[in-house]
Amino acid sequence: MKKATPIRMVLTILALTFAAGLLYTLYHIGYIAPQHLSEIFSAQGSPDQQQAEADKVIKQIFTYVSIEFAVALLLVIALAVYVNNTKQANIVYVERSSDSQRNESNGVQQMSTDEYIAEQLARQINELLQQASPSQSPDKQLLEQLLTRICHATGAVAGACFVCNHSTQTAHGIASFALSQPLSSEPFAYGEGFVGQVAQSGKLLYLHPVPENYLPVKTGLGNAQPLSLLYLPVVQGGNTVGVIELGMFKQLSENLLENLQKNIHLSSPLFGNAHMQANNS
Repeated sequence: MKKATPIRMVLTILALTFAAGLLYTLYHIGYIAPQHLSEIFSAQGSPDQQQAEADKVIKQIFTYVSIEFAVALLLVIALAVYVNNTKQANIVYVERSSDSQRNESNGVQQMSTDEYIAEQLARQINELLQQASPSQSPDKQLLEQLLTRICHATGAVAGACFVCNHSTQTAHGIASFALSQPLSSEPFAYGEGFVGQVAQSGKLLYLHPVPENYLPVKTGLGNAQPLSLLYLPVVQGGNTVGVIELGMFKQLSENLLENLQKNIHLSSPLFGNAHMQANNS
């Protein structure tokens, strides 16, 4: 049971008082006062005495009406206070710190940036697909352009592109971007290293931080170590036809990883052609 608040108690008392007073006032005006006036004017006495007695009855009526008006006014005030307190009690206000506001703003801005990157990447992949022809041999330059555009879109500072050969269960390096040394001609066996693991599982792999001395990046100032590594499987018809390896100097958001995973499959026809040539070689 809820405990009655002081305002509710006052409101209840005033309401009962007003109701009782209103009934009595109406009874007094409608029955008692006319009866008294009738007795006064029918009784023996001078007109001045009768007028004085009548004035007393009228003053009583005025007093009762004034009291009722005052009680009604107090009732309205108490009701207004009660309603105002009830509204305030139903409002929960949480003051947000500047840090939480800034984090929320950064989150919205980050999501907008990630979606923009995904849209730009999808558009560039479609442009490359228009240049490819299924009847021709796979063009290594298209895969190099694909890798370059992915690196530019995502901010990757280095990358490599691998084509899968299911007959030999290996992934062959075919294109690179900003590596400190040439891409090795030795293929990765399925399950070997990060490239081989992704080629075998067909699942995205994201590493942060990067293992020490892994994938050094060549810059104008020398060699540097990336902070994050991303391995994107390119799947076609349920088979992994390629793997894209990216090195970055930043941490990637989950939203960007999801968008990259979705959009990278658009490039599967390019890897599909290279995958067919590798399997037939």
